[in-house]
Amino acid sequence: MLSLGGGELILIGVLAIVLIGPEKLPDAARWLGKTWGGMRRALDDVTGEFRRELHQVDEEVRQVSRAALDQNKAQPKTPEEPADPGEVTADADLADFIGEVTGTSEESEDPASK
Repeated sequence: MLSLGGGELILIGVLAIVLIGPEKLPDAARWLGKTWGGMRRALDDVTGEFRRELHQVDEEVRQVSRAALDQNKAQPKTPEEPADPGEVTADADLADFIGEVTGTSEESEDPASK
């Protein structure tokens, strides 16, 4: 988390002695240690609560997934009924279809012939 080398630690120690003084330095170090420990405990509590909530949500997602899979397995898979070939050929007249698509029909007159 903090990457302090030997030189940085010596500099911090010298600054602490100069700014705080040698008499109050043990009290300041004790306060800093307690504060640091309290912050770590608070962070651990928040992390633990987050993990518990995440685990609960994950479990709910698994339950919903299982229910969806079970429901999918319970439904029989039947193919759709194929259309009757006689019905298809009786309704499909190729000339009418081409006329609908192109916008012309066999009965329409050629405008040039008028």
